[in-house]
Amino acid sequence: MTLSGAGSAERRSSEDMPVISAAAEGLSPFPRRPVVCEDRSCPMQKITTVLFDLDGVIVDSRAVIAAAWRQVAAQHAIAISDEQLEKYIIGAAVQYTLERIFHAFDADARRSIAQQQEQLEVAADYALLSGLLPFYRALYDRNVRMGMVTGSSGNKVRSILRQHPLAGFFCVVTGDDVAQGKPHPESYRKAMEFWRAEPQETLIFEDSDHGIMAARRAQAHCIAVGNFLSPARFAIGDFNDVFIADDGRIMLNSYDLDEDGMVDTGLYLPA
Repeated sequence: MTLSGAGSAERRSSEDMPVISAAAEGLSPFPRRPVVCEDRSCPMQKITTVLFDLDGVIVDSRAVIAAAWRQVAAQHAIAISDEQLEKYIIGAAVQYTLERIFHAFDADARRSIAQQQEQLEVAADYALLSGLLPFYRALYDRNVRMGMVTGSSGNKVRSILRQHPLAGFFCVVTGDDVAQGKPHPESYRKAMEFWRAEPQETLIFEDSDHGIMAARRAQAHCIAVGNFLSPARFAIGDFNDVFIADDGRIMLNSYDLDEDGMVDTGLYLPA
């Protein structure tokens, strides 16, 4: 388990965290407007730990991932279809992709393909998903325990954290840290074990079907990001759709009601 790129199992003190200003990034403070929920009829669940997938959740990386795999595949006379991209690549462990698309190649060839693909992803530039930084700061200000859980390599994670120093992610689990990638829940269980967090107190943001399945198998709460056809109970377009009410309730923009409709997730953050 890699912790903030330091390789240490000790949590860094808050003094080590650089100040990240939403204003400096050209973003408005979070939340953008006050939200108050008057409905107290449903039972509430406290959330102490929030875990984020990396690709498609923290950074907008779908185009980079698709281009990298297709470029490497083309060198081996393989064309990757959109269907294969969704089914075997997005959100999947590298080994899973290699077994499904490069099954005709031997182990050495697959290892070389994986290395080429990783080099392309590590060298790429990534933008944070819209609304992520203000939401991240709001969680940090409430002392919520956060973690990044990804099937990507440690090299790629370190490259992205150099571009975007989100130092509040004290717990980082990469594909290098687990024996079984998503949709197996091992990576999320590792993060919860690190924080000693119970599944019912853990909220996971995921975008892919593989990741959402891993979150559900870990028995945590899950909100899908940019995936409205997933089995997740709730879905958002990006983090501009997430609001924290004055009492800590996690509210979402509704795509089923009128423009100003809000959905109460039944989850709340401690003050």
